[in-house]
Amino acid sequence: MTLSIAKQLPIYDTQEAFLLIPAILFILLYTVKRYEEARKAELTQIYGNYEELQQNYKIVEAMHEITTEMLKDNDLDSILQLILEKAIDIVPKAQSGSILVRNGERMDFRAAVGYNLDTLKKIDLNFQDMYQYKLGTLYEPTVIRDIRTFNTSNLDPKKTKGLEDGDALIAKSVLTCSIILKDEIYGFVNLDNIEDVEAFQEKDKAFIRHIAQQIEVAVRNQKMVDDIYELSRYDALTGAYTRTYHNELMKQIYEKAKKTKEVFSIVNLDINDLKQVNDKYGHDVGDAYIVFFSTIIKNHLNETSLFSRMGGDEFLIVFKSCDKPCAEERIAKIRQAFEKHPFSINGIKRNLTFGCGISTFIEDSEDLEKLLVTA
Repeated sequence: MTLSIAKQLPIYDTQEAFLLIPAILFILLYTVKRYEEARKAELTQIYGNYEELQQNYKIVEAMHEITTEMLKDNDLDSILQLILEKAIDIVPKAQSGSILVRNGERMDFRAAVGYNLDTLKKIDLNFQDMYQYKLGTLYEPTVIRDIRTFNTSNLDPKKTKGLEDGDALIAKSVLTCSIILKDEIYGFVNLDNIEDVEAFQEKDKAFIRHIAQQIEVAVRNQKMVDDIYELSRYDALTGAYTRTYHNELMKQIYEKAKKTKEVFSIVNLDINDLKQVNDKYGHDVGDAYIVFFSTIIKNHLNETSLFSRMGGDEFLIVFKSCDKPCAEERIAKIRQAFEKHPFSINGIKRNLTFGCGISTFIEDSEDLEKLLVTA
């Protein structure tokens, strides 16, 4: 029985078996391709264009990376530059580009790829010079072809010359979109192709709109980070540096002074009778008393001096490049200012006085802790 079946089976030699492999591979590849096409069709039906879905995913993923970087680096120009570089990497056929931010009626170049940013910053462009303004499409993504002809027809010759000097008119096609914050134009993002006037199509408008929206999110986040930094660095009542930020700046001054032997003086100030003012007139008047004190002090400091609130009624001033006689002279002038200008509010009038101590590097000590204790 077994032998008779075996005789009925076709027998292939090795060469014939190898001939079957290409056919099998073709069938497998064809099957996989059909599966991929079916899967794309399914996703398209559910989510829309499959390529756009992938592209939008890349944009969101890039913006997540940017948000992470933004928390490390709070410089807005660095953030905008990073966003622009990611956008050019993501959007098909984008080769170069720029981001402009509105400053009143002036438009400032804040990021560029493929162009000299320093040269672009010298160009005097106004809001009314923008492509979208000329075309009446301020709030819509726009494709502009033959940018040189467009600018020659719509811009002042001097401004056109400035753009030429910055090689900003070499683009054949520009994909541009406004950046909106609080329902107002914050700026514009431009992506350029320098080879093909037909590089950008209608479908690309969705990409740049998505990028512009992500820029809006990044700028809002950056502003929130700014607010956090502001709260951590400046005392809310007086505008003086906080204790934490003072310590950071003080260390920088001290480390530099150790290397250069540059003199500096620390002045410790305490407002006299603040508790009596609070008890007699209330804490609102007490706060006004502190603000008055801080305002007079700040009016008598130069840009290199540090003024910090260490807590309650205690403040510190650091006079850089100022020895003890120099510090004593400056404090004397501040005392005279308080004598000439008494504190006055709601019919309350009183002379504000303060106690102070001074220590000087290197005269009193070369150790920072000892200098602080001495002051």
